[in-house]
Amino acid sequence: MRLIGVSAISLTMLVATSCSAPAKAGCADPQDSSTVTIADFSFRPGCVAVAVGATLALTNDDSIPHTFTVQGTNVDVTLASDQTTSVALAGLAAGTYSVICRYHPQMVEGLRVG
Repeated sequence: MRLIGVSAISLTMLVATSCSAPAKAGCADPQDSSTVTIADFSFRPGCVAVAVGATLALTNDDSIPHTFTVQGTNVDVTLASDQTTSVALAGLAAGTYSVICRYHPQMVEGLRVG
């Protein structure tokens, strides 16, 4: 039983690190607008930095639907296959966020608003 508890803690730490680390390092300087492409079950780039109030262009190049869900916020966009849309991030305060696809939670991206 103890091994299971340690494994669960290790997995939680790994997920938390992988969600937040890209947004702290490797992000470009914040832009007024940016583009995120979903392809091969991943977000590209793996980290995006935008200014407060920015707009993101989202493109799903996969053949199945995905979501762009900013955890802890009301930003939750569903994209059909081969769909492009934009999302205004006006409601997000400066900070670091994790983005997932609700359908495929292994898809993780960092989002830095600042």
